[in-house]
Amino acid sequence: MTIVSLKIGAEEDLRRAESDCGSVFAFRLCYLPPPFSFDDIDGLEGRELGEAEQEALSAACECLRAEGHALRMIARAEQTAFSLGMKLARRGFGRECSGAVVDRLRDLGLVDDRRFSGLWTQARAGRQATSPLRLFAGLSAKGVDREDARAAIDEALSEEAEMRLLERFARKVSGKLCKGAQGQEEARRALRRALKSEGFSPGAIAAFFEE
Repeated sequence: MTIVSLKIGAEEDLRRAESDCGSVFAFRLCYLPPPFSFDDIDGLEGRELGEAEQEALSAACECLRAEGHALRMIARAEQTAFSLGMKLARRGFGRECSGAVVDRLRDLGLVDDRRFSGLWTQARAGRQATSPLRLFAGLSAKGVDREDARAAIDEALSEEAEMRLLERFARKVSGKLCKGAQGQEEARRALRRALKSEGFSPGAIAAFFEE
């Protein structure tokens, strides 16, 4: 294959190429694997490409297509790096391609696990009868690392917010706990144990029972 035309695209690192067989394709320089380098890419015009170079160009084109899918998903909702990579894989993009795209979007700040964690935690804690433990599990399932998950939960659950969350969660589980308890005091102990096991702070639990 010979490149008969190579032009700079709408962005500095985008290229639009046409081959001698009439195919037109676009790629981004940052997605080009070896043997290419940024310094010699614009010298491709008029040169016949070897097999390795053709494979490298094909890989870069695949990454640009994957990037388009990723940007559309991000436009609809915040994504974690893990979930975005999985969604790209389900659309048929290879692991290396998906990883390169996610890394680039992270570098641009378009994918940010800590930002996602904060928004997700605030939304769940603000309207659901959930718990710190379940919030942490939900973030972990989305591929958020422990540090980012803990930071997001700590930031979202101020003292007042934790109390509101605890009260909703207590209302949700207290009926079930009371059914198997022998008397009110046993029910209170069961509820206290449940709240502790769900990750609520000792201070919030104590304040709830004092009320």
